[in-house]
Amino acid sequence: MEEEKTSVATEEKDISVNIDYKMVTFTLAGKDYGINIMNVASISKADRFTFVPNTAPFVRGVYNLRGEIISIIDLRLFFGLDVPVKKENELENMVILQLEYGHLIGVIVDGIDRVVGVSSSKIQPSHPLFGDVNIEYIHGVVENSNKLYIILDVEKIFSTNPEVVDKQIEAIGLLNKQEELNITKEESIDMGFFKDTLKTFKNFNVSPINLNWLKDRGRVWKQYRNAEGKDFQLESDASASEFLLPFFSPYTGKFWSTEYIEEVKKVLPEVSSGIIQVWNPGCGKGYESYSIACMLKDHYRDTQIKIHAGDSDLLSISSAPALNFSKADVPNSYLDYIEESINGYQFNKEIKDAIRFEYHDVSNTDHFAGYQLIVARDIVSFLSEEDQMKFFASVSKKMKSGGVLILGENEELPDIDNWSEKSVGSLKVYVKK
Repeated sequence: MEEEKTSVATEEKDISVNIDYKMVTFTLAGKDYGINIMNVASISKADRFTFVPNTAPFVRGVYNLRGEIISIIDLRLFFGLDVPVKKENELENMVILQLEYGHLIGVIVDGIDRVVGVSSSKIQPSHPLFGDVNIEYIHGVVENSNKLYIILDVEKIFSTNPEVVDKQIEAIGLLNKQEELNITKEESIDMGFFKDTLKTFKNFNVSPINLNWLKDRGRVWKQYRNAEGKDFQLESDASASEFLLPFFSPYTGKFWSTEYIEEVKKVLPEVSSGIIQVWNPGCGKGYESYSIACMLKDHYRDTQIKIHAGDSDLLSISSAPALNFSKADVPNSYLDYIEESINGYQFNKEIKDAIRFEYHDVSNTDHFAGYQLIVARDIVSFLSEEDQMKFFASVSKKMKSGGVLILGENEELPDIDNWSEKSVGSLKVYVKK
């Protein structure tokens, strides 16, 4: 399978207007288009895709992008545009999009141009004049360097067309959701293989915390690999990464969306003491911690917020206090809490003062207690089974009665006394009795 990265030159001009919006630009049927750079994971070229039966004509198939199976959509067919005749062995130009909940989707375009920076104030509303594309899919239009760019709203395109949203194996149609299977002796052996190789390659430890997810994922994985004519066993770091791709929670490594925040707000604890203490282990570069801080500031108007955020990645935790980002990176609900800086935008003093970032290994307990909220998404599965039990014992001691524990979307709290489960929508949390 042939693949190569394409370099995208960034437009650099000494202009007086404030450039706060960047987009990757490309062409479709002779017209210039743009996509918010925050929705672009990478640029690639490829020529071979795995056909998927019973899908819309604009779905070209699925593609293994450095270990990740993603859906490939031909934007020209999607919009009903002409598709140029391709020369033999000519590669397709692809923009790899990163959408809500971490979905990756590849879209094929005629040609990729460059990254263009503009002032968001110059972006004008869409107009029926641009008849090639449904007006509801257009974020706006903007003129730059004598070119008129049509800016697409990719989140809206794929949220209103769920059949093209990549859910990896579901897109391939290999899992019959109506069929519930009991674990056979053969599957038990398979689980043993997965357990050993995931620990070896990714330090992922299978336990009652994630066993239900592993069972479902293992069944899907075997059917998918068999359809590809490949061994289902995890023989490399890349295959282990591909296996774990659906494990991670929404907005991992990104700011939480307004919709996700509203869902979390529904399970937040009642606070009457005038202060809420929060623990956020495994905070990485700080995106999750800042999301939590903004959410709590909005939810608990007159309450002091203290977030203890830690991570064992020294480089990530060192950069977290001075996190810079584009204004376009954050949902509108964050705008009251950000301010312009030399290198873009940062969170204001009110939000920064609410978070204490520190280098900390979650397996080494500290002596602080009195938390009302603990957000520990996806990190417990990467602890040894012994450290997992120590972690939950520590959480039980640290958490106040009525406090809320949020684990990863595919993690479950073992049978531990004094906890109750609560679900709101797709979100499941645990409340200390």
